[in-house]
Amino acid sequence: MSATNRSIIEEFVISSDRRDGYAEQTDQKGSTSEFDLVPYVVSIEYFEDIFSPAITMKVTILNESQVVKDLSEESTEGDELVALFDGFPIRGGERCKIKIGANTETNIPLDFSTKVNDYLYITSITNILRDSKREMFTLHLTSREALTNETQRCYKKYSPNQNIGATVTNILKDTLKIEDQDRIEVELTSNSYGFIGNMRKPFPVITWLAKKSVSNSAKGKSAGFLFYQTKTGFKFKSVDTLMRQEYYKITNSNGDKEKSPPFYYEEATVAYDDQDRPLNNDFKILKFSIQVSNDIVKNLKLGVYATSGMYFNPYNFEFKGNVYKRKDALKEDNMSLMGSENPADYPLKLNADSDDTIEDTASRILTGVLDIGVLARGDTNHLKSSDPLQFQMQSVTRYNTLFTNVLDMTIPLNSNLEVGMCVECEFPKMSKELVRDGGKMSGPYIIKELCHHYDIEKSYTSMKLLRDFAGDNPGRESGTGTEGEE
Repeated sequence: MSATNRSIIEEFVISSDRRDGYAEQTDQKGSTSEFDLVPYVVSIEYFEDIFSPAITMKVTILNESQVVKDLSEESTEGDELVALFDGFPIRGGERCKIKIGANTETNIPLDFSTKVNDYLYITSITNILRDSKREMFTLHLTSREALTNETQRCYKKYSPNQNIGATVTNILKDTLKIEDQDRIEVELTSNSYGFIGNMRKPFPVITWLAKKSVSNSAKGKSAGFLFYQTKTGFKFKSVDTLMRQEYYKITNSNGDKEKSPPFYYEEATVAYDDQDRPLNNDFKILKFSIQVSNDIVKNLKLGVYATSGMYFNPYNFEFKGNVYKRKDALKEDNMSLMGSENPADYPLKLNADSDDTIEDTASRILTGVLDIGVLARGDTNHLKSSDPLQFQMQSVTRYNTLFTNVLDMTIPLNSNLEVGMCVECEFPKMSKELVRDGGKMSGPYIIKELCHHYDIEKSYTSMKLLRDFAGDNPGRESGTGTEGEE
């Protein structure tokens, strides 16, 4: 079977706790109504993003018959059949138990049906089209935690001696009420931070903490974390750890994990290797486009290369200045790179009479109050193990360097993939001969955005990929961050 073949929707049950005489369908439990939507699903699009703390889904529904009983108060006959949208009714907030089967042996099902906490919830209904014979509309769904985030608040005092990773775990467990520990993957930081919740929502608080977190990898000199949700749970990981991770792995016929074949681009419909043997076309890149390939002016505005800062320290009432240069961090191996090209090897001089480059001159000036947290003392871990002044400027470079190269890509469905994974891509170089493994475009990429598309005819996966510099850094995987919950 091909990974582009149609995937079977095995289960799509919508349930509602609405009362007041509304339609009570199959398997009635108390006042809960359920209805099987599988025959009416036209397409499903499932989304993940490393900058989104919640997964989302769009489902297109097409109904050409009267399918549910109208048991509303306005109905005079209890057995009258009406359309789905009004008859069920669907108004938002309904739970959806969803399972989409795998279309190949290597793919896995997209399953949100095992536990009640895994169910997705309808947040809105759009594109409603109706006439006398049919109805069509789009359901927008998200995870339970995205709704819980709007109703819960962080109100506690968090100790300045507590690791930020432990604080994030505490918020996920106690505030967002995530009971399954397997759905929480939090990387410990090398610094701590104290603050008071001030009744803020959990997602904004964790995202706010991510910018203040310093990784244990790269000699503990690289700030910048990401907080996001995938189908397997919540992740809190540093940018450095994502860049240093191993390539995405697949399960072989013996049940062991091994490095995945690279995703490759060929103009031919079916690709062959050097010995004319057909390649695995499930890893063939159907189409791709380069969205961004370094923007020097934008980087200068953001202060990616060099930044000057002047901050007021509320702990000792002193002003302190610093100049952060990216080339110094690269020279000391304090910031991991995915690509083999070091920007210091391609200096752009600002003046022919001077040796100064764009890496030497601060293009952005930051001022403000140094963020040392609340209840901080001179012996707290936050002040001993990290320099808030340095890392507030360094995190700007860390986040923006990740977006130096951006690539859009479409492949046959691969439901094993999640955002944050590292995949290898191979692109042909310009040649009269058909040669893969071409040029500096090939190499590792981080999945930023992902969409699994299912419809009645085909299945495929669209991705937005990121990396810092061209080429493949052979020492990229030497060293990883320490992971844990406490």
